[in-house]
Amino acid sequence: MPIQTHLVKRGQRYGLRRKIPRNIAYLVQQNLDLWRALTAPGGVRKEDWDILIGEQGQLKTLIWISLMTSDHSEAAESARTKDAMIDALCSEVRKTFEAAQMQPKRSLSNQDVTQMAMLWLHRREAQLPPEELSGIPEDADTYLEIVRDDLGAFSNFDDPSVMGWAFKEAQRLVTELGFAGEPGAAPFNQLAHYIARGEVERLRRREARLRGGYEHKSFDRLFDPVDGVQEPEVAAPLIVMTLTDLINHYLANLDRRGVAEKTKIGYRVIFDVLKELLGPDKPIKRINREDCRKVRESLVALPPNASKRFKGMGLAEIIAKAKAGGIPGLSHKTLQNYLINLAALFNYAVEEEFMDSNPAKGLQDGFPKLSSKTKRVPFSTAQLQKIFNAPLYVGCRDDQMGYAFPGPNVIRRGRFWVPLLALYHGVRMNEACQLLVSDVVVTGGITTIKIQINDEDAPDVPEGHQKKLKTAAAARDIPLHPELVKIGFLHYWEDMRVKGDNRLFPELTTAATGYLSDNFSKWFGGFLTKIEAKEPRTSFHSFRHCFRDALRRAEVSQDMARLLGGWSGGGTDQDYGHGSELLPAKAKAIAKIEYPGLDLSHLYV
Repeated sequence: MPIQTHLVKRGQRYGLRRKIPRNIAYLVQQNLDLWRALTAPGGVRKEDWDILIGEQGQLKTLIWISLMTSDHSEAAESARTKDAMIDALCSEVRKTFEAAQMQPKRSLSNQDVTQMAMLWLHRREAQLPPEELSGIPEDADTYLEIVRDDLGAFSNFDDPSVMGWAFKEAQRLVTELGFAGEPGAAPFNQLAHYIARGEVERLRRREARLRGGYEHKSFDRLFDPVDGVQEPEVAAPLIVMTLTDLINHYLANLDRRGVAEKTKIGYRVIFDVLKELLGPDKPIKRINREDCRKVRESLVALPPNASKRFKGMGLAEIIAKAKAGGIPGLSHKTLQNYLINLAALFNYAVEEEFMDSNPAKGLQDGFPKLSSKTKRVPFSTAQLQKIFNAPLYVGCRDDQMGYAFPGPNVIRRGRFWVPLLALYHGVRMNEACQLLVSDVVVTGGITTIKIQINDEDAPDVPEGHQKKLKTAAAARDIPLHPELVKIGFLHYWEDMRVKGDNRLFPELTTAATGYLSDNFSKWFGGFLTKIEAKEPRTSFHSFRHCFRDALRRAEVSQDMARLLGGWSGGGTDQDYGHGSELLPAKAKAIAKIEYPGLDLSHLYV
C-alpha cells in the first residue's frame, strides 16, 4: 500500500496536513474579487468547499483536517479520501480562474451603470446605524441637523468636490467588479452622476426615518428597487488577461520549472521592452503581428546594456541618443535570443489557450545570418603571449587589485588557472570557475577533470553552490593535459584537498545571477585591456575557439572533438562516449593540443 504523504500525528490522533498548490494560490491572488464572489460549484457540498476558506474569507494556503482517529490504517484510508477531495476542489478553482482569464473584459453598458448605482446605494443602506432601526433615537435632532447639512452639500452637482468624490466612488466600484471603464468615457461619467444621485437619495431616506417615516419610499425613481435588504444583481463582467498578467504567468511557470535566474534576466529585458511599447495593460488578444514587428524594430536600434548606460530614460529616448551618438546596436545573437524569448512567451499563451495564435512566431527568421565580421575569433599567438607573460603569470603585487602591477608574487589560484584550463581543455568559463576539488579524479592512472552537475545535497557540495551546465552535451570527462601537469596543477589540487576545501577556486565570487562566471568575466575583460591584449571580437570564449582550432590542427576526429569540447552533435550519439573505457583515447587526443609559438616553460614547477 502506498505511503500517505500528508498524514500527520498530533498527540494520539492523526490529521491531514497539506499545502494548496502554488499555481492555485497565484491564480486566486491575481483575482481576489472573483474569489470573493465564488461559491461552491455544482455537485460540491458546502462543508467540503469551506475547507478551502480561511476565517477572513481568503483561500487557505495550508489545510489541516483532523481525521478523528488514532488508528493508522483507518487514518491513512480517510486521508486518501480527503486528499482526493482537495485535489478535486483545487481543480475546480483552477478551471474557474483560468476560464475567466481567457475572456475579454466587458465594457460598461447602460444597464450595468443602473444596476451598479443601485448596488452602491444598497450597500450604503445596509450600513444603517442600529439605533435608527429600533425607533427614533434620543438625539434625532442632532442627526437631522447633520443630514440636512450633508443634503445641502451633495445636492449641488456642479460642485467639483461633490463630483470628484462621486468619480472616486465610481472608479472603486468599476475596479472591484472588474469592468472596463475609463474616467471620461460616457458610461463611467453616467455612473458617477448616478452615484451622486444615490447619495442624495440615501440622505433623504435617512431624513425621513429620523422623522418617523419607516415605510420604504424612494424619492428618486431610479432607486425604487433598492430596499437595503435584497442586493441588486450586477451581471459579472468577463475578465481580461493583460500583457502584464501573461508575463507574470509565464515567469511563474519558469519558476516552477526551475529555470535559472540568469536565464530569466534575458526574458525580463524583452518583457520590459514589450510593456513599454505596447502598454502593460494591453489585452493580449489584441496584440497582433504589427505590434511584434514594432518590438523587433526597436530591439534592432537598442544599444547593449541600455538600462545601465542610460539610466532613467525611456526606450524612445535611449534609441534616439544611441543613434545620435553612433552607438552600435545589440549583437545578432542577442537579438535572436530576445526574439526567441518573445515567441516563447506567446507560444506559452497559445498552449494555455489564452491566445489563438502566436503573433511573434518566426520573427527572428527575418535576420540575415551572423556576419563573419561579428563572430568571435580565437586569440592570436601574440595575444596568448601577452596573456601568459602578464604580471599575473610572471610576478605581480597580488592576484586581486595588484594583478596588473609587476611584483614578486606568482599566486596560483583561480585567476591563474582558469585561463589555462580553458586553453588546454576547451572548458567554458563557468565550467572552470565552478569546479570542485572532487571533480578532479584519477581513473586507471589517468587524471581527469569531470565537467558535471552535482546534487547540491551531496556532502562535498558547499551550501548554495548549485553547478550549472549550458547543455546536456557539456557533461564530460577531460583528461588533464601534460602541460598543466608541468605547470603544477596537480600540486595545487593536492594542496586544496589537504586543506579540506570543497571548491577548487573558493576565492572566486558568485554574482547576483547565481553564476561564478559573471564576476570573472568582468575581471577578465579588464585584464585584457590592462595588458594591452584586447582586440576586436575576442573575449574569454576565444580560448574555446583556440582549443577547437588546435583539435583540427592535430587531426582529432570530429566525434572525439565533440566528446572533449562538450559540443552537441544534434543526434543520439551524443549520449554515448562518457565511459572510462574511452579515457586512454581521450588522453591521447588531449596530449596533441599544442600552440606553436607559445612557450609556457617559465610557468613550470
